Amino acid sequence: LLAIAVATAVWRTPRPDWGSLGDTLTMGAGSAPGLDVRVEIWQRALCLTEDFAFTGLGFGCFEPVVQVMYPLFLTPSGTQPHAHNLLLQVAVDLGLPGLIAFLALLVLTGAMLWCTLRERTSLAGLAVGLLAGFLSAGLHGLLDAPTWGNTAAFLPWAAAALAVPLWQTTTLGRANEAANE
Repeated sequence: LLAIAVATAVWRTPRPDWGSLGDTLTMGAGSAPGLDVRVEIWQRALCLTEDFAFTGLGFGCFEPVVQVMYPLFLTPSGTQPHAHNLLLQVAVDLGLPGLIAFLALLVLTGAMLWCTLRERTSLAGLAVGLLAGFLSAGLHGLLDAPTWGNTAAFLPWAAAALAVPLWQTTTLGRANEAANE
């Protein structure tokens, strides 16, 4: 019945064009009300990353530097405090070395959670929850920077911090089983 309901919903839903789908995904309570505004902000973030590739701008400097060096045309001045993309914001704030370190953290955390999940221990449920949260925050980060430079910034770091003992417990448990055999 579920498959029939999903198939009916897909069949009966009008097909949106890509522009309206992009606008629908990027609409919300944020200060960038559409895809065209976000694309302009992303272009400015790329220009800043090129200009400050090694050092970055530092935290909280996106808006004042964009106003001076690369003014926005689709939004009023002073209304865009960040790049509306997590990876671009990390690159703007920390430069390319910081972005590489951040990507390494993401990859290592995901790998540790995946290895814990594959062991099928009692900790696998916690690993699934952390991995799902980590992936959903990363996907949302493609259209916004929700976990960078605000009060929710500790959440990815907390997930990474929890991934390490989960992985160590799983790895040590496997090593102890191998030693006992």
